[in-house]
Amino acid sequence: MSDQLPTGPAPIPTPNANAQPVFAPSFEDHLREFWLKYSRGIYTVVIVAFVSILAKGAYDWNAARVEKEIAAEYNAAASNDKLRAFASAHADHPLGGAASLRLADDAYTNGQYAEAAKLYQKASTALIEGAFGGRASLGHALSLALAGQKTEG
Repeated sequence: MSDQLPTGPAPIPTPNANAQPVFAPSFEDHLREFWLKYSRGIYTVVIVAFVSILAKGAYDWNAARVEKEIAAEYNAAASNDKLRAFASAHADHPLGGAASLRLADDAYTNGQYAEAAKLYQKASTALIEGAFGGRASLGHALSLALAGQKTEG
């Protein structure tokens, strides 16, 4: 018997005694084969995920920028004429609803109940959720009643 130790994987016995011994592939061999077979797909998935993350970030940044611009425009609208223009330009935005609500409150205070009813209605459609939506709906109903019009319901 020799004093040498085996240096590689043990040969797998073959059914044919005259055939060369076959060695079992190592984990590294399996990994290299897997990488050669699927590397393009893995790169594609990583690139698509990276681009998706960048696109989501850009979309969120743009949405925040637009919201900031609308808020700055609302803050700049000090007079009733500027508030009317803002409310018309941003009728579906909550700040547009808040502008309509401020205008409606002014009209209600000045006894212009028909105008207040229109503005409260406009505000209630923009401010569907929350306390301000309910306040606008109540103001609409009160303004209609004070203007002498029948309310529904």
